[in-house]
Amino acid sequence: STCGEVPHSGRDGRVLTWGLSFRTDSAQECCDRCKSHPKKCNSWTFCGLPVCWGLDTGHNHTYGECWLRRLSGDVQAIDTFRQRGKYTEQWLSQHRKARP
Repeated sequence: STCGEVPHSGRDGRVLTWGLSFRTDSAQECCDRCKSHPKKCNSWTFCGLPVCWGLDTGHNHTYGECWLRRLSGDVQAIDTFRQRGKYTEQWLSQHRKARP
C-alpha cells in the first residue's frame, strides 16, 4: 500500500519536513513517516526518480526527498494539488528553466 500516492504530483499545505534535508528510501516509508508524525501530517510528496524536477535556480529535486505537510480545516488532500502529471504548457511558460 502506498497511502494513495499520486505519482508526478506536488501538494499544498503547511510544510512539516523539507524534502531537501528529510529523505526516505521509498514512498511507503515517506507515507509511514507522515502517519507517525507528531504534528498530524496528512499530506506528503515523495521523489521516486533520480531527478523529479528542477527549479529555475538550477536546483534539482532528487530521489528520496520526502515532504510532509499538514492540510488545515476541511481541506481534502485531493483538492490540494499544485502540479499533477506532465507539466502543462502554462506551468512551463511560468517556470521557463524548469526541467521535467
